[in-house]
Amino acid sequence: MSAMQVLAAAAMVFATLALSASAKPTYIHDDAHGLVRFTVKLAGLSEVEGRFTETDAAITYNDADITKSSVTALIHVSSIDTAEKERDAHLCTPDFFDAAKFPAIRFQSKSVEKRGAGWIARGDLTIHGVTHEIDLPFDWVQKKNIDPFGNDRIGFESHFKLKRSDYGMPGPEFWGQLISDEVGVLLRISARVYNWDKIGGDSTKGKSLVPELLPLFERGDSGALQRLATIQAATGDEYNRGEWQYHVLGRKLYQHGKLHAALQVFTKYAEVFPQSSQALDDLADAYEASGDVTRAAALYEKSVKFDPFDANAFENLRHIAP
Repeated sequence: MSAMQVLAAAAMVFATLALSASAKPTYIHDDAHGLVRFTVKLAGLSEVEGRFTETDAAITYNDADITKSSVTALIHVSSIDTAEKERDAHLCTPDFFDAAKFPAIRFQSKSVEKRGAGWIARGDLTIHGVTHEIDLPFDWVQKKNIDPFGNDRIGFESHFKLKRSDYGMPGPEFWGQLISDEVGVLLRISARVYNWDKIGGDSTKGKSLVPELLPLFERGDSGALQRLATIQAATGDEYNRGEWQYHVLGRKLYQHGKLHAALQVFTKYAEVFPQSSQALDDLADAYEASGDVTRAAALYEKSVKFDPFDANAFENLRHIAP
């Protein structure tokens, strides 16, 4: 094979990798613009509303065929907020949710289908350690579109009802009789894929390393990785060497189709922050895009051990088969 043929073959390989790096975007729930709210009746007279303020959700969204989409959502039970601290604390005890033993409410879809004017996500809902398959109805608030910040964004809303008794939560003798068994639930999910070209490595403690290193990695400079290692090993406060710097640098390269360079950065990121689920997810994502699903799966599995609320890792594990 001639030198020109070798170069052409290499170009085709990297073109394929560049395409695969953006072929399976995972949309991550934006807590600041979402809502998980529930309503119960008290003594059959008044309604009490509450919400969970922390939710981790990841959506594999197929714009061409929505039925091929899927979602994993993990709600932090301890984030319950009914505007009454004493009541919130009681709800977290074994009388109700038992947050210490069952810290997450979890939903994982099995299928998505059109039903009438709306949609249904059928999947397993786990509350208080009890799992039931449910049909979660939802309507699109926003299909794939660009938000004002340049990110891809989707949004949907769901209204449905559950019974506490179905999930082993009868409550204590007194309050269990006063609170309705039926619980109304409202979900508003807004999820996004960042446009990393719109995001900088902004830093208030030392210089961001992104502006200096991004062009080096982009043009394949042989000294780029060594320069990153030198900055990390340096003492003093000239540079910010925090996680966000690695995350932004690697994500920009990944988005630009520079998969080999992104792998280098994410590998270094995971070495410097070995217990960061974000670092492991980044590295797993790059390995998955390069076709090494065995290594990607191992990294995602390691990630959820560090962070049991890592919806992104749980969701991606469902779609790769080593």
